[in-house]
Amino acid sequence: MNSVISNIDAIDINAVAELQHCLDLSDITSLVFLLYDAPHTALERLTLLHRVSEVHSRNMDLLCDWARLSQTRNSWKYELLEALSICQLFGAIKKLGFNVDEVKRHFLPHNVHVTHYINPMKKLLYKICENIQMENLLKLKKTLVTFDIDVQEYETCELIFLKLIVEEFIMIGSWKTECKIQEQCNMKNLTNIFRNLQGLMKFALELQEAENYLNNGPKPLDVTAKVVEPQKLKLNHTNYIDFKQIDELFQNLSINEELNESSLKLKSDSSKLHQESYPIIKKSRLGICYIINQEEFYSSKESIAKNIKQPEDRKGTEKDEIKLSKIMKLYNFEVVVDRNLNHQQIPRKIKDVIKNDVLEEDSIFIFCILSHGIEGCVFGADSVPVPIKTIWDILDSDAASKLHGKPKVLIIQACQESHQPRSEFVADGLDKPFHSLTYTPKSDFLTYWATAPELSAYRCEKEGSIFIQMLCFRVHQLGKEEQLCDIFTKVNEDVIVISKSSNYIQVPSVTSTLRRKLYLHLPV
Repeated sequence: MNSVISNIDAIDINAVAELQHCLDLSDITSLVFLLYDAPHTALERLTLLHRVSEVHSRNMDLLCDWARLSQTRNSWKYELLEALSICQLFGAIKKLGFNVDEVKRHFLPHNVHVTHYINPMKKLLYKICENIQMENLLKLKKTLVTFDIDVQEYETCELIFLKLIVEEFIMIGSWKTECKIQEQCNMKNLTNIFRNLQGLMKFALELQEAENYLNNGPKPLDVTAKVVEPQKLKLNHTNYIDFKQIDELFQNLSINEELNESSLKLKSDSSKLHQESYPIIKKSRLGICYIINQEEFYSSKESIAKNIKQPEDRKGTEKDEIKLSKIMKLYNFEVVVDRNLNHQQIPRKIKDVIKNDVLEEDSIFIFCILSHGIEGCVFGADSVPVPIKTIWDILDSDAASKLHGKPKVLIIQACQESHQPRSEFVADGLDKPFHSLTYTPKSDFLTYWATAPELSAYRCEKEGSIFIQMLCFRVHQLGKEEQLCDIFTKVNEDVIVISKSSNYIQVPSVTSTLRRKLYLHLPV
């Protein structure tokens, strides 16, 4: 301590100017975040600094400007030294002529509860900035947008936190050199977000403990009482099933044989078959296959309010998307793909596809959604559930008149475990009466769920989901010969046998209001 005090006069404006030119953009950002008292000024100047080129940034003396304005405080040199210590800029400390070990012992940079001159909540927020992974930072940005806080332009965590302080989304208190908080901290908004985002519960606990300490003094924190885990939905069933074993299972199921049209023996004659089946209007284009692939999830204002924790990302789902797209194109479907849609975008995008992509001469409409789910619902990327009924209603509405009387196939890769309360979300504009006298509502639907109610649907991170992979295999193998419902029955058997062999239970489920047989290719 005596050494630190005796050398403190080594810090002056010239030393700060020389030091500033030895620091990179990241270091300057961290120091400004810790040192500037006015968050508006810090955010404004750092935003400009990040926008300009490296050459021009050299002319922005953010540290020198702070030092000049802070000289009226006797503590400004200690503030700088503590900030350098917190940022672990030990080379800079040594350059200023200080013993690094003595500075570390004095300021304890690794202890977030000990500060002398820097606001302790800022110290904790900086530590979070240093430890948060980029993947989680991107999710945090998406979550904040749902709170009407636009942080998309900010590339660093420090700038995002400054924005939250400016917007009074969080309040870090006013720290004085007497080591007292002059204003109460309020970090509840950020704490709630962290405890709902995957992998950030540690930060939530640290923020809450620090807030409790700064507002009320050093009291033991009852973690059980204070921080309640959001309801853990069993949404991430990524099971490491060895897909190399599937070839052997295929042989046991007798599904490896290559079938061709000559091997098909239909009991019905061709004319009767065509009368009993949905017509294929144009063989060169059967219709639209619309795929929504939900791989990445984040918390949102609504999911946090509903106490729904962010599901884990669905690694491996791109394999399902690729296979589905390939198979559907082979059967002359126009494939449209959207990814990572929130709960409001899902119904909106379905309407857009029906309006802009579906043609009058289309014979079939296929909708595939790959997501997490609970009974009767699938999840938007913002962790908010969307009822499947909402999707049915869109496809059954007057706005979807081009699909009236035509088969509509829904393929749903998602868990269907029970959960209460149910989401109350419904799509806009679905309460209009049906004006068509020639169309029977609720008819011509074929819905294929990856699993039955109260059960899970399983996925391999390397190969994709059992359900989608087996569905694509069977459609590719039998789609030119058998009606779709019969193919689905075979997929049911495949999935049940494969999941059972891996000690899981998954039972696909079909609901149908079809009026005729449905073929992807009418046998000749």
